[in-house]
Amino acid sequence: MNKTAYDLMPFLRDIEAIKVSTSLSQVQKDTVLAEMKYSLPAPVFCASCLGTLAIISSMLGIDDGRSTQEPKKEIAKGRAKVSTKGNAKGNSLLLKSDEDRGGKSPSKAVVNKAKKELRTP
Repeated sequence: MNKTAYDLMPFLRDIEAIKVSTSLSQVQKDTVLAEMKYSLPAPVFCASCLGTLAIISSMLGIDDGRSTQEPKKEIAKGRAKVSTKGNAKGNSLLLKSDEDRGGKSPSKAVVNKAKKELRTP
């Protein structure tokens, strides 16, 4: 069920009413506001009114989990060291690279292409 800004307006009125209430102590106000945090709809259900939801969340003191700083990307300091020695024995990396592998070669498809004669009536 998607919410609109009109659906979230009662939250704003109630938060203001609790904050200016003279009959509640500060501890009671904090308790009621803390419980109101749990009754807010998730941002998934407020796609058309994310700004209003952010305002209400900030009034209730909810941290939305977004950081003001962007995460730093780790950058490699240098590249991996490459061996300059080479192969000490002078052997190739593949064993017997010039030898026949013994696999079957692909057979070529032979197609009998006969000319089609035109039929005359």
